[in-house]
Amino acid sequence: EGIATSLINIGNINYYRKAYRHALENYMGALKIFVELKDFDGMGSAYNSAAVIYEQLNEYDRARDFLQKALNLYEDQNDKINQSKVLDNLADIYYEHYKDYKQALLLYEQALGLKQDINSKSGVALVTCNLGALYGKMGNFPKAFQFFNQSRKQFEEIGDKAGLVMVYYN
Repeated sequence: EGIATSLINIGNINYYRKAYRHALENYMGALKIFVELKDFDGMGSAYNSAAVIYEQLNEYDRARDFLQKALNLYEDQNDKINQSKVLDNLADIYYEHYKDYKQALLLYEQALGLKQDINSKSGVALVTCNLGALYGKMGNFPKAFQFFNQSRKQFEEIGDKAGLVMVYYN
């Protein structure tokens, strides 16, 4: 397990160095070990990490497939925290790369529901901001500003300045 965790960490370093192929090798090596150990949390983490790399490499179908594998694992484990993160990542792919706004909306709404269930104030604020951006892209500006204002208030309440910058940017 320590080796697999170390491979994830090395993969993260390679990701930040933009050495994406090396990061992917690290994540896949970790995944192999996590599968052998039947470590479902580790497997989910490796799937999610590999999906991030595939997105960077513009391999969106593979990114989506790996996120779906992570989501299935987290659903089986009833891990709402990680389910919500993966749903948000999936929604981003449908929104930004497939331009499938209907599917993105569905996924963001599912992520938001889970964030609300686990009372993640920062998570709710983030997904609310993402919904604002999506509605803006769909041309529904009143709804977009409704979500942006809601997100802004949420980030202000928790004192998250980086979140506020994201809202103002959008």
